[in-house]
Amino acid sequence: MTCLNKKKNLLSCSCEYHACPRYGLCCECLSYHRQEGQLPACLREGSEQNLNTP
Repeated sequence: MTCLNKKKNLLSCSCEYHACPRYGLCCECLSYHRQEGQLPACLREGSEQNLNTP
């Protein structure tokens, strides 16, 4: 799957696991973490991305 926003997503992705195959692919990341019952880094409290989002 090609993501048109991947380049833009990479600028604000707060995931610390850069080797992840979903890194910068927000829709895939959210889907994966939802299935696992987890919050991705961008939605965790204190996330730098969360703090910079208006």
